[in-house]
Amino acid sequence: MTKAAVMFAGLLAFTSFNVHAHKPAKCGSKSKHTVVSTIALSGPRADEGASPVYYFHTGATNNVLFFRPADAIATLREMIEREEKWRGPGKATGLRGMAAELEKDQPLEEHTDLNKYALLVPGYHPDGLVTEMLRAGRASVGYWNYFDLHPKAATAPIKSVTLYLAEDSSHLFSAEFCSESGWTVYYYVGEID
Repeated sequence: MTKAAVMFAGLLAFTSFNVHAHKPAKCGSKSKHTVVSTIALSGPRADEGASPVYYFHTGATNNVLFFRPADAIATLREMIEREEKWRGPGKATGLRGMAAELEKDQPLEEHTDLNKYALLVPGYHPDGLVTEMLRAGRASVGYWNYFDLHPKAATAPIKSVTLYLAEDSSHLFSAEFCSESGWTVYYYVGEID
């Protein structure tokens, strides 16, 4: 057996062991998480027609979150108002930049990844927007090909999410959104306002 074959066999055995040793915990099972609410999702549906939507891949699962452009812009406007009420006028520059970039792209010509705007607006990532959209139920959750392969489907596979929140002493919170079957749809850690 060659040296490369031995190394590959060792790597395969190690990888196989780790995959089976670390199964993900059920959603909401993290310590200090409390149920806040169950949220009905009213985001875009594949049967609404061919209107392009924003999407965001969660990274944790095969699920993708989908958002209507008008809902995303309205949510950003609400976030700007809250941020400037809390921090002072003119302090929501990242949010304003994000809103301006989204508005420039209207109407969307194709389904658009929200991460595109993280590259255009320095210091801003769409995690906050995604969290607010889910909290408001302005999202749908499906597989990456939901809009392309299921144009006549009435709803996405996940119809509601349960929000679990946890706070810690460092002024951080975590929000975990769970599907009806109990698996993580989206997980976010942020500052407590």
